[in-house]
Amino acid sequence: MIALSAVAADKPKECALCVGAVSDVSAPPSALIPLLVETSAGDLPEIAQQIDALTPEQRKSTSIVVRYSIDEGKDPLLDVESKTNTIVEWARLHGPFDSLAIIVQHSDPAVVAYAIKRAAVMAQGANAAMRIAIGRMPLDDLKKLYEHGAQSYFDALIVDAANVADTAAWLLANDPAKKIYAVVTPQSPNAAFDLAQALSQGATRAYLAGPMNAAALASFNRALAGDFAYDATSQTAVLDAKGNKTLTPVLTFIRGEDLRALVVPRGDTVTTIVAIPSDQFEKPRRIDAAGERAITDTGKKGGKLLVGVQPSQEPYAIIVDRAEKPRQNVTKEAIEVATQRGITVEEIIRNHQAYQSYQESIRPRYIARDTTKLRFDIGNGADAIEATIAGDYFSDPHTQKADWIWQDFYINGVKWKYGRIPELPLIQPEKVSQLPLDIHLTNEYRYQLVRETEVDGYQTYEVRFEPPQNAPAALPLYRGTVWIDSRTWARVRITMVQLNLAGEVLSNEERVDFQPFAREGNQPIEPADVAKRDARAVLWLQRDVSAQQVISAAGRANVVLRTTTFTNFRIDPSDFQTRLEQASASDARMVRETQAGLRYLEKRGSGERVVKEGFDTARLFMLGGVHHDAGLDFPVVPLGGIDYFNFDLANRGIQMNVFFAGVILAANATHPNVANTRTNIGADFFGIAIPVGNTIYRNGFEQKREAVKTVPLNLTLRVGHPVFQFGKVDLSFTTSHTTYQRSEDTAPDFIVPADTFEI
Repeated sequence: MIALSAVAADKPKECALCVGAVSDVSAPPSALIPLLVETSAGDLPEIAQQIDALTPEQRKSTSIVVRYSIDEGKDPLLDVESKTNTIVEWARLHGPFDSLAIIVQHSDPAVVAYAIKRAAVMAQGANAAMRIAIGRMPLDDLKKLYEHGAQSYFDALIVDAANVADTAAWLLANDPAKKIYAVVTPQSPNAAFDLAQALSQGATRAYLAGPMNAAALASFNRALAGDFAYDATSQTAVLDAKGNKTLTPVLTFIRGEDLRALVVPRGDTVTTIVAIPSDQFEKPRRIDAAGERAITDTGKKGGKLLVGVQPSQEPYAIIVDRAEKPRQNVTKEAIEVATQRGITVEEIIRNHQAYQSYQESIRPRYIARDTTKLRFDIGNGADAIEATIAGDYFSDPHTQKADWIWQDFYINGVKWKYGRIPELPLIQPEKVSQLPLDIHLTNEYRYQLVRETEVDGYQTYEVRFEPPQNAPAALPLYRGTVWIDSRTWARVRITMVQLNLAGEVLSNEERVDFQPFAREGNQPIEPADVAKRDARAVLWLQRDVSAQQVISAAGRANVVLRTTTFTNFRIDPSDFQTRLEQASASDARMVRETQAGLRYLEKRGSGERVVKEGFDTARLFMLGGVHHDAGLDFPVVPLGGIDYFNFDLANRGIQMNVFFAGVILAANATHPNVANTRTNIGADFFGIAIPVGNTIYRNGFEQKREAVKTVPLNLTLRVGHPVFQFGKVDLSFTTSHTTYQRSEDTAPDFIVPADTFEI
């Protein structure tokens, strides 16, 4: 919108359009200018000493371009990870730099895009560079990077001067926020003209790839301070000594705040005259290695300001002031933008990934008390079993190990007092290898910014994620929502629903909440304290993890609710290793997080704990008790028997349970995933060998003369298949056989029913 303003703009101190030089840093420049250093990953150790010889201010104005190739015979992603770690660590030790760029020599654009993403988030997380750039490449290769989602991971493109115009035109249509850094080989007597030409075509920075006159370039940048823009309509011309117009080109830039003009001729070997088409300009000065000097060889003729220019072998430019100055007491028209450019979801994800990379680099070893509560809803939910497991949790990012110590165990609130905690089946969904918010070779997730909202006292970006429509149907992935703190870029909360599940887990929904800690003192802090601190002074750890799963067992869908709460954090304790060794030496049950999921740690004879491969799928229990039934001749029947359970019978994935107590037999067998279709089939059998009395009541009186005894047998066949995300359709076929017998009180003339099959 158009608005009136009486506020005069402050004089700018930095150039919006800047020039610099390509350098091998064999010698520090004589003046502070932007430098472009191109090298290879293998040569980084060799140039480290020269880089360190630069002043900190010069390093902050230096862009480093590192090229490397993927080694043949190596996994491309692992090689990228290794080389990126080396480059970023080098930049962290010798920077920070203005920009860090990489050039990856590989034929697969997906690998190149992956390398750029990893370098961007790691360098930003390590504070190694203010900006991320990409090295010189053809425009067609640049387009392929956009096809693979790398565009949000770099801020600038380094291009040859000959490609600036085409690149600028393509970016204007596709990504106008990107900056162009041009590498200019001097072609003109005045090298400043070649640099200015790149700026006029759309570059915001131009590096001279030739003999460097740092003093002249520094003067040029000082002259360019402010909001200069190229004036394509300028009629400035170059005249010969006799006043005749020549074909020598000249470029003109105008500063918006005061209409000051910067004129850059191509240069010549003889004295020329620059004719500025307005006599409203005054005070012409020459800009070169000596700084800014007044030009006395001037005049006005025909409404033009004429400036004599001496030939020079060094870069130079001419600057003139507008004679008509804006008066302080007169308001001037200004343009204000009605709405600011909002942040994109790609920028949010990149900033989060960079901060997460930093968090991973500072994550300490810690111990926390974990309390995991489990609730198993059996069948239709009428019955439930609750279990609680508690103990210490040891996290060691240095060894990439996380161990759970199971020290306390409760069943329905009753503490386990029968020795060691039993080795419970670890039923868990298939491990998701490609997590949301991580960087992958291909785009496994799509992100959408939903809104800005407050969560637990933090102003957050609410971002929804889900796989693309063309994602492989068999690839385990998530969809869900993440809340990212708008100040620190940390995850505050994330909720996820797992897709493409296989096996007995029908659905899996998780939620994780994070707790901030002050790095100084390692104490938990509140949102108000986080807002007062630098983001790098805050450490984020998991606080609450909750999940709801639906598991197919015994042919039925059973709901499992799980909540894990971490308390009593001991961050980077000096006795971490001692405590872990004591826990390992004890008889406590231990579980470790591995790439394949949770696995038990088996204690060997030497006392060493090793990951237990596989799991004893079968269990045999001895059971004892009594059965009470008023219909029996002896209402109380003592029982003693066994229960055999196996959830992977014959390594075929069949779940089987058999309870046998002499006169009672109950058995169930289920295959939860027939032919990998997730269809389950199963059978239930129940039989009792003791006749059970049945009595009829009529008008409130027992009819003993009509009493009979029955011996029941039941067989149920069932088939089920999951539907949608949390549903399941079950079909069952049940047949029962009842044998009828006379009881002691049955009347002689009462006709006992015939043995019956019922469907």
